Amino acid sequence: MKRVMALFLALAFMAAPIYAANKTEEKVHFIDVGQADCTLVESNGSYMLIDGGEEDDAETIKQYLRDNGVDTLTYIIATHPHADHIGSLDDVINSVPTKNVIMPRVSASTYCFENMARAIAGSKAAVIEPIVGSTYSLGDFKFTIIGPKRYAADNHNNNSVAIKLVNGSDRFVFTGDAEIEEETDIVDSGIDISADVLKIGHHGSRNSTSTAFLEKVAPKYAVISVGKDNSYGHPSDTIIDKLNSKKIQIYRTDTNGTVTAVSTGKGITFTMGGSARQDKEIGGADQKAAETYILNKHSMKFHKTTCIYGKKTSPANKVIYTGYSNTLVSLGYSPCKVCQP
Repeated sequence: MKRVMALFLALAFMAAPIYAANKTEEKVHFIDVGQADCTLVESNGSYMLIDGGEEDDAETIKQYLRDNGVDTLTYIIATHPHADHIGSLDDVINSVPTKNVIMPRVSASTYCFENMARAIAGSKAAVIEPIVGSTYSLGDFKFTIIGPKRYAADNHNNNSVAIKLVNGSDRFVFTGDAEIEEETDIVDSGIDISADVLKIGHHGSRNSTSTAFLEKVAPKYAVISVGKDNSYGHPSDTIIDKLNSKKIQIYRTDTNGTVTAVSTGKGITFTMGGSARQDKEIGGADQKAAETYILNKHSMKFHKTTCIYGKKTSPANKVIYTGYSNTLVSLGYSPCKVCQP
Protein backbone atom coordinates (compact mmCIF):
# COMPACT_ATOMS: atom_id res chain seq x y z
CA MET A 1 0.00 0.00 0.00
CA LYS A 2 2.88 2.41 0.77
CA ARG A 3 4.23 1.88 -2.77
CA VAL A 4 0.76 2.52 -4.20
CA MET A 5 0.44 5.74 -2.18
CA ALA A 6 3.91 6.89 -3.23
CA LEU A 7 3.06 6.27 -6.89
CA PHE A 8 -0.25 8.08 -6.47
CA LEU A 9 1.46 11.14 -4.99
CA ALA A 10 4.26 11.12 -7.55
CA LEU A 11 2.00 10.91 -10.62
CA ALA A 12 -1.14 12.74 -9.63
CA PHE A 13 -0.03 16.38 -9.28
CA MET A 14 -0.57 18.54 -12.35
CA ALA A 15 -1.48 22.08 -13.34
CA ALA A 16 -4.97 23.33 -12.48
CA PRO A 17 -7.43 24.65 -15.03
CA ILE A 18 -9.47 27.77 -14.31
CA TYR A 19 -13.26 27.57 -14.59
CA ALA A 20 -16.06 30.11 -14.96
CA ALA A 21 -19.84 29.83 -14.72
CA ASN A 22 -23.07 31.85 -14.62
CA LYS A 23 -23.71 34.48 -11.97
CA THR A 24 -25.28 33.47 -8.64
CA GLU A 25 -24.73 34.47 -5.02
CA GLU A 26 -21.34 34.24 -3.37
CA LYS A 27 -21.63 32.29 -0.14
CA VAL A 28 -19.31 30.56 2.30
CA HIS A 29 -21.03 27.83 4.33
CA PHE A 30 -19.22 26.80 7.51
CA ILE A 31 -21.02 23.47 7.90
CA ASP A 32 -21.71 22.17 11.39
CA VAL A 33 -19.98 18.78 11.46
CA GLY A 34 -19.16 18.78 15.16
CA GLN A 35 -15.51 18.37 16.16
CA ALA A 36 -14.39 18.34 12.53
CA ASP A 37 -14.11 20.69 9.56
CA CYS A 38 -16.06 21.22 6.35
CA THR A 39 -16.70 24.44 4.41
CA LEU A 40 -18.61 24.92 1.15
CA VAL A 41 -17.79 27.92 -1.06
CA GLU A 42 -20.16 28.85 -3.89
CA SER A 43 -20.10 31.46 -6.65
CA ASN A 44 -21.73 31.69 -10.08
CA GLY A 45 -22.84 28.06 -9.93
CA SER A 46 -19.33 26.85 -9.14
CA TYR A 47 -18.48 25.13 -5.87
CA MET A 48 -15.46 24.32 -3.73
CA LEU A 49 -15.37 22.10 -0.65
CA ILE A 50 -12.68 22.75 1.94
CA ASP A 51 -12.23 19.53 3.96
CA GLY A 52 -14.76 16.79 4.54
CA GLY A 53 -15.33 16.08 8.22
CA GLU A 54 -15.10 12.66 9.86
CA GLU A 55 -16.00 9.36 8.17
CA ASP A 56 -19.50 9.31 9.62
CA ASP A 57 -20.20 12.86 8.40
CA ALA A 58 -20.53 11.60 4.81
CA GLU A 59 -24.33 11.53 4.63
CA THR A 60 -24.59 14.89 6.42
CA ILE A 61 -22.20 16.52 3.94
CA LYS A 62 -23.67 14.89 0.83
CA GLN A 63 -27.19 15.90 1.88
CA TYR A 64 -26.00 19.47 2.47
CA LEU A 65 -24.48 19.53 -1.01
CA ARG A 66 -27.72 18.20 -2.51
CA ASP A 67 -29.80 20.74 -0.59
CA ASN A 68 -27.65 23.53 -2.02
CA GLY A 69 -27.78 22.32 -5.62
CA VAL A 70 -24.18 21.13 -5.85
CA ASP A 71 -23.88 18.74 -8.79
CA THR A 72 -20.15 19.28 -9.49
CA LEU A 73 -17.25 20.39 -7.34
CA THR A 74 -14.72 22.51 -9.21
CA TYR A 75 -12.30 22.17 -6.31
CA ILE A 76 -11.88 20.12 -3.19
CA ILE A 77 -9.17 21.28 -0.79
CA ALA A 78 -8.02 18.47 1.50
CA THR A 79 -6.04 20.65 3.87
CA HIS A 80 -4.10 17.84 5.55
CA PRO A 81 -4.47 14.07 6.09
CA HIS A 82 -6.18 13.98 9.48
CA ALA A 83 -9.43 12.04 9.83
CA ASP A 84 -11.51 15.00 11.04
CA HIS A 85 -10.68 16.85 7.81
CA ILE A 86 -10.65 14.14 5.11
CA GLY A 87 -12.80 11.41 6.68
CA SER A 88 -15.73 11.71 4.25
CA LEU A 89 -13.91 12.91 1.15
CA ASP A 90 -13.82 9.44 -0.39
CA ASP A 91 -17.62 9.26 -0.23
CA VAL A 92 -17.98 12.81 -1.56
CA ILE A 93 -15.62 12.19 -4.50
CA ASN A 94 -17.36 8.92 -5.31
CA SER A 95 -20.75 10.70 -5.28
CA VAL A 96 -20.11 14.16 -6.72
CA PRO A 97 -18.10 14.76 -9.94
CA THR A 98 -14.93 16.57 -8.87
CA LYS A 99 -12.61 18.47 -11.24
CA ASN A 100 -9.63 19.27 -9.00
CA VAL A 101 -8.28 18.24 -5.61
CA ILE A 102 -5.77 20.53 -3.93
CA MET A 103 -3.78 18.70 -1.28
CA PRO A 104 -0.29 18.79 0.23
CA ARG A 105 2.28 16.37 -1.19
CA VAL A 106 2.28 14.22 1.93
CA SER A 107 0.74 10.86 2.77
CA ALA A 108 -0.52 9.03 5.83
CA SER A 109 -0.77 5.33 6.64
CA THR A 110 -4.43 5.57 7.62
CA TYR A 111 -7.63 4.11 6.26
CA CYS A 112 -9.00 7.62 5.69
CA PHE A 113 -6.09 8.70 3.54
CA GLU A 114 -5.97 5.43 1.60
CA ASN A 115 -9.73 5.57 0.95
CA MET A 116 -9.46 9.18 -0.27
CA ALA A 117 -6.48 8.35 -2.49
CA ARG A 118 -8.35 5.44 -4.07
CA ALA A 119 -11.39 7.63 -4.69
CA ILE A 120 -9.26 10.32 -6.35
CA ALA A 121 -7.44 7.73 -8.46
CA GLY A 122 -10.78 6.34 -9.62
CA SER A 123 -12.12 9.77 -10.51
CA LYS A 124 -11.13 12.18 -13.28
CA ALA A 125 -9.97 14.81 -10.81
CA ALA A 126 -6.63 16.55 -11.29
CA VAL A 127 -4.51 16.64 -8.13
CA ILE A 128 -2.81 19.97 -7.48
CA GLU A 129 0.09 20.57 -5.13
CA PRO A 130 -0.38 23.84 -3.21
CA ILE A 131 2.32 26.31 -4.27
CA VAL A 132 2.40 29.52 -2.25
CA GLY A 133 1.34 32.46 -4.43
CA SER A 134 -0.64 30.37 -6.93
CA THR A 135 -4.07 31.88 -7.63
CA TYR A 136 -7.25 30.19 -8.92
CA SER A 137 -10.75 31.34 -9.82
CA LEU A 138 -14.12 30.09 -8.60
CA GLY A 139 -16.85 32.18 -10.21
CA ASP A 140 -16.40 35.71 -8.84
CA PHE A 141 -14.12 34.43 -6.08
CA LYS A 142 -10.37 34.20 -6.48
CA PHE A 143 -8.23 32.34 -4.00
CA THR A 144 -4.50 32.34 -3.41
CA ILE A 145 -2.41 29.66 -1.72
CA ILE A 146 -0.67 31.19 1.32
CA GLY A 147 0.66 28.00 2.95
CA PRO A 148 2.34 25.67 3.62
CA LYS A 149 5.67 27.18 2.62
CA ARG A 150 7.42 23.90 3.54
CA TYR A 151 6.38 20.45 4.72
CA ALA A 152 6.77 19.36 8.33
CA ALA A 153 8.04 15.83 8.84
CA ASP A 154 6.50 15.32 12.26
CA ASN A 155 3.28 17.37 12.35
CA HIS A 156 0.64 17.21 9.62
CA ASN A 157 -1.15 20.20 11.15
CA ASN A 158 1.71 22.33 9.85
CA ASN A 159 1.23 20.84 6.37
CA SER A 160 -2.23 22.38 6.14
CA VAL A 161 -3.20 24.07 2.88
CA ALA A 162 -3.97 27.70 3.75
CA ILE A 163 -5.74 30.09 1.37
CA LYS A 164 -6.96 33.65 1.06
CA LEU A 165 -10.36 33.87 -0.67
CA VAL A 166 -11.41 37.21 -2.23
CA ASN A 167 -14.59 38.61 -3.80
CA GLY A 168 -14.25 42.31 -4.52
CA SER A 169 -13.37 43.90 -1.19
CA ASP A 170 -14.55 40.86 0.81
CA ARG A 171 -11.72 38.66 2.07
CA PHE A 172 -11.56 35.34 3.92
CA VAL A 173 -8.56 33.39 5.29
CA PHE A 174 -8.58 29.62 5.93
CA THR A 175 -5.68 27.75 7.54
CA GLY A 176 -6.90 24.21 8.28
CA ASP A 177 -5.16 23.05 11.45
CA ALA A 178 -2.02 25.14 10.89
CA GLU A 179 -0.20 25.78 14.14
CA ILE A 180 2.05 28.66 15.13
CA GLU A 181 5.02 27.32 13.12
CA GLU A 182 3.13 27.47 9.81
CA GLU A 183 1.46 30.74 10.77
CA THR A 184 4.93 32.21 11.34
CA ASP A 185 6.05 31.06 7.88
CA ILE A 186 2.97 32.71 6.37
CA VAL A 187 3.61 36.00 8.19
CA ASP A 188 7.32 35.93 7.29
CA SER A 189 6.54 35.33 3.61
CA GLY A 190 5.24 38.89 3.34
CA ILE A 191 2.14 37.80 1.42
CA ASP A 192 -0.96 39.93 2.05
CA ILE A 193 -3.20 37.98 4.43
CA SER A 194 -5.42 40.83 5.64
CA ALA A 195 -9.03 39.66 5.73
CA ASP A 196 -12.52 40.40 6.99
CA VAL A 197 -13.17 36.79 8.09
CA LEU A 198 -10.68 34.41 9.67
CA LYS A 199 -11.57 30.74 9.91
CA ILE A 200 -9.82 30.10 13.23
CA GLY A 201 -7.15 27.43 12.92
CA HIS A 202 -7.27 24.01 14.59
CA HIS A 203 -10.78 24.40 16.04
CA GLY A 204 -9.58 27.16 18.37
CA SER A 205 -6.62 25.28 19.84
CA ARG A 206 -4.15 27.36 21.83
CA ASN A 207 -1.45 26.04 19.45
CA SER A 208 -2.85 28.20 16.64
CA THR A 209 -3.94 31.82 16.06
CA SER A 210 -0.78 33.44 17.34
CA THR A 211 -0.90 37.13 18.19
CA ALA A 212 1.42 37.99 15.29
CA PHE A 213 -0.74 36.07 12.82
CA LEU A 214 -3.99 37.52 14.15
CA GLU A 215 -2.63 41.07 13.95
CA LYS A 216 -1.52 40.47 10.36
CA VAL A 217 -4.95 39.19 9.33
CA ALA A 218 -6.79 41.82 11.43
CA PRO A 219 -10.24 40.27 10.89
CA LYS A 220 -13.62 41.73 11.81
CA TYR A 221 -15.13 38.25 12.14
CA ALA A 222 -13.90 34.86 13.32
CA VAL A 223 -15.54 31.49 12.65
CA ILE A 224 -14.69 28.42 14.74
CA SER A 225 -15.66 24.91 13.62
CA VAL A 226 -15.91 22.96 16.85
CA GLY A 227 -17.97 20.25 18.55
CA LYS A 228 -20.12 20.87 21.59
CA ASP A 229 -18.50 19.72 24.86
CA ASN A 230 -15.57 18.19 22.98
CA SER A 231 -12.88 16.33 24.91
CA TYR A 232 -10.07 18.63 23.65
CA GLY A 233 -11.34 21.72 25.41
CA HIS A 234 -11.67 23.58 22.10
CA PRO A 235 -11.91 26.46 21.65
CA SER A 236 -9.27 27.49 24.17
CA ASP A 237 -10.22 30.25 26.60
CA THR A 238 -6.93 31.90 25.62
CA ILE A 239 -8.07 32.16 22.00
CA ILE A 240 -11.55 33.42 22.91
CA ASP A 241 -10.05 36.06 25.22
CA LYS A 242 -7.64 37.11 22.46
CA LEU A 243 -10.47 37.53 19.95
CA ASN A 244 -12.65 39.37 22.44
CA SER A 245 -9.83 41.73 23.37
CA LYS A 246 -9.65 42.81 19.71
CA LYS A 247 -13.46 43.13 19.49
CA ILE A 248 -13.67 40.46 16.79
CA GLN A 249 -17.18 39.06 16.28
CA ILE A 250 -17.11 35.30 16.93
CA TYR A 251 -19.31 32.66 15.29
CA ARG A 252 -19.12 29.04 16.46
CA THR A 253 -20.70 25.94 14.96
CA ASP A 254 -21.22 24.38 18.41
CA THR A 255 -23.43 27.28 19.51
CA ASN A 256 -24.62 28.82 16.22
CA GLY A 257 -24.98 25.68 14.08
CA THR A 258 -24.06 26.03 10.42
CA VAL A 259 -22.83 29.58 9.76
CA THR A 260 -23.24 31.08 6.29
CA ALA A 261 -21.41 34.21 5.13
CA VAL A 262 -22.99 36.02 2.18
CA SER A 263 -20.50 38.11 0.20
CA THR A 264 -21.61 40.94 -2.09
CA GLY A 265 -18.08 42.04 -2.93
CA LYS A 266 -18.76 45.16 -0.88
CA GLY A 267 -19.66 43.63 2.46
CA ILE A 268 -20.38 40.39 4.29
CA THR A 269 -23.49 39.38 6.20
CA PHE A 270 -24.01 36.24 8.27
CA THR A 271 -26.90 33.86 8.81
CA MET A 272 -26.83 31.14 11.41
CA GLY A 273 -28.89 28.84 13.57
CA GLY A 274 -29.22 26.09 10.99
CA SER A 275 -27.55 22.74 11.48
CA ALA A 276 -26.55 20.04 9.04
CA ARG A 277 -26.29 17.59 11.92
CA GLN A 278 -29.01 15.49 13.44
CA ASP A 279 -27.40 14.08 16.53
CA LYS A 280 -29.43 11.71 18.66
CA GLU A 281 -29.52 12.71 22.30
CA ILE A 282 -29.05 9.74 24.57
CA GLY A 283 -29.99 9.65 28.23
CA GLY A 284 -30.14 7.02 30.91
CA ALA A 285 -33.88 6.51 30.47
CA ASP A 286 -33.30 5.24 26.93
CA GLN A 287 -31.08 2.40 28.03
CA LYS A 288 -32.85 -0.97 28.12
CA ALA A 289 -29.82 -3.27 28.25
CA ALA A 290 -26.10 -3.25 27.76
CA GLU A 291 -25.04 -3.37 24.11
CA THR A 292 -21.79 -3.84 22.20
CA TYR A 293 -20.32 -0.86 20.36
CA ILE A 294 -17.28 -0.05 18.24
CA LEU A 295 -15.33 2.89 19.68
CA ASN A 296 -12.98 5.11 17.67
CA LYS A 297 -10.37 6.45 20.08
CA HIS A 298 -9.24 9.10 17.58
CA SER A 299 -12.58 10.65 16.62
CA MET A 300 -14.17 9.86 20.02
CA LYS A 301 -17.23 8.43 18.22
CA PHE A 302 -19.05 5.19 18.98
CA HIS A 303 -20.92 3.03 16.48
CA LYS A 304 -23.21 0.04 16.26
CA THR A 305 -21.27 -3.10 15.41
CA THR A 306 -23.09 -3.20 12.04
CA CYS A 307 -22.13 0.37 11.11
CA ILE A 308 -19.96 0.71 7.99
CA TYR A 309 -18.04 3.59 9.57
CA GLY A 310 -17.41 1.61 12.72
CA LYS A 311 -16.05 -1.24 10.62
CA LYS A 312 -13.77 1.20 8.75
CA THR A 313 -12.09 2.32 11.99
CA SER A 314 -8.38 1.54 11.86
CA PRO A 315 -7.26 -1.28 14.20
CA ALA A 316 -5.02 1.15 16.12
CA ASN A 317 -8.03 3.27 17.07
CA LYS A 318 -10.72 0.57 17.38
CA VAL A 319 -12.04 -0.62 20.75
CA ILE A 320 -14.92 -3.08 21.25
CA TYR A 321 -17.02 -2.04 24.24
CA THR A 322 -20.03 -3.67 25.87
CA GLY A 323 -22.06 -1.43 28.14
CA TYR A 324 -24.34 1.58 28.03
CA SER A 325 -24.32 4.44 25.53
CA ASN A 326 -24.93 7.08 28.19
CA THR A 327 -21.76 5.86 29.94
CA LEU A 328 -19.82 6.45 26.72
CA VAL A 329 -21.30 9.94 26.43
CA SER A 330 -20.21 10.69 29.98
CA LEU A 331 -16.69 9.58 29.01
CA GLY A 332 -16.58 12.10 26.16
CA TYR A 333 -17.65 9.89 23.24
CA SER A 334 -20.40 11.00 20.86
CA PRO A 335 -22.76 8.75 18.88
CA CYS A 336 -22.24 8.17 15.17
CA LYS A 337 -24.62 10.40 13.23
CA VAL A 338 -25.30 7.68 10.64
CA CYS A 339 -26.06 4.53 12.64
CA GLN A 340 -27.34 6.52 15.68
CA PRO A 341 -26.44 3.91 18.33
